[in-house]
Amino acid sequence: METPSEDNPFLNINPINILSDIYLEIKNTEIIEYKNEQYKIKAKINSNNLTSLVGEIIIFNSDVDIELLINSNGFVKKIYIFGKVQPKDSIQTIREIKFNNWNKKLIWIEP
Repeated sequence: METPSEDNPFLNINPINILSDIYLEIKNTEIIEYKNEQYKIKAKINSNNLTSLVGEIIIFNSDVDIELLINSNGFVKKIYIFGKVQPKDSIQTIREIKFNNWNKKLIWIEP
């Protein structure tokens, strides 16, 4: 599915603010793996806290499973969001958000 550019939730993104919001709101965190100097952390987050990543049209007040991949330097490499966050999602929906090039200017490349 392609997102129209005007609906692109990453247009004016600040990854530091997004990640700090996620860190403040996750619950039931568990380190499920440490491999290749990277932690895989499983957690839950309320869907209301994901609008900066998926847009404003969400299923309100739904607990959503997420995984964060964090390298040994503390940089988040990926976030996976599982299941229904928006009304047209299925329970098999998986969103992958990659964070690359820390400390460099943000550039949006269409998928």
